[in-house]
Amino acid sequence: MMESISYKDFLNNIKSKCSNPEYAAYVADFVQQGVNTGIITQKNLHYVLSKLQRINLFTSLPPQYRGMYGLTDESQNKDGLNVFINPDLDSHRRKQYAFHELAHVIMDGEQNFVTNNVYNEMAGNISNKDLNYISNGYLVIEEAIAQEISEMFVYSSENRPRPVMTPSMDNAIPNISFYTNHDFYGLYQPLAVAFAKTLRGIGNKKEVSNSQSIYLELLAKRAFNGNFSKDIIDEYMMDNHYVDLIRSFRDMGTVFMVKQATFGVQNGVSLSRENLNASSQAYARAIQNFNMLRDTRPKRVEQEYD
Repeated sequence: MMESISYKDFLNNIKSKCSNPEYAAYVADFVQQGVNTGIITQKNLHYVLSKLQRINLFTSLPPQYRGMYGLTDESQNKDGLNVFINPDLDSHRRKQYAFHELAHVIMDGEQNFVTNNVYNEMAGNISNKDLNYISNGYLVIEEAIAQEISEMFVYSSENRPRPVMTPSMDNAIPNISFYTNHDFYGLYQPLAVAFAKTLRGIGNKKEVSNSQSIYLELLAKRAFNGNFSKDIIDEYMMDNHYVDLIRSFRDMGTVFMVKQATFGVQNGVSLSRENLNASSQAYARAIQNFNMLRDTRPKRVEQEYD
């Protein structure tokens, strides 16, 4: 964890790691919009700043990788994170996907916790392939949260309303339509909303003005409080639904791998009709499973929610 330093010192430290003054401004604005939207509070501010302090470098994507909007990866010596943003995007999207990558910085390590937990629970009796799918299934939730954060923060920063949810389709899940107001990875939004509704303190909330943003907003708040994946797994275990959770993550991992293949990623999954059908079926199963597990029960005495 970061030692207690002033916010001014924190920003000066971040500036020293940014190749462009604009990128340092994104970090400051990220924190400001987190406060403005209620995602960052006095309770989690130190945690958020300590995670952002792990940034070793914030720079532009090399030209050969600018088919992507952004990327966050471990530094070469694995003692921190390097954040890359596509400088060729327009100003709105540059800020939007800088926020997306910074959200990943906050959630860094949670995916590994899920993988290690599954491996330990299975006493090592699980294939690397299945572990990879489960890990990528959790990443669907993280990507949806990162995108929700980026959408929420960029429109707050620009002081204008977010786009309304509209019907959409994605070639990774043929013949399935869904509603989204995410600029990117829209197919993950319904999965994350359905998942969020399974959690105590979220599933019993009511939609406001036909918007589902409340569910991902509450999920994002938990992701910024630390121990996110541990709390999820603990809750599912206490409710005897751990197997259902891992099965759903496995299904979402199938969707993730096919979606990545649509980008041309060489992950061993082709865009065959068989794989596309499997992706659609896995998507539908995950939604159905989460809908069956929607939690409208009162919170436990020992649990607290913001």
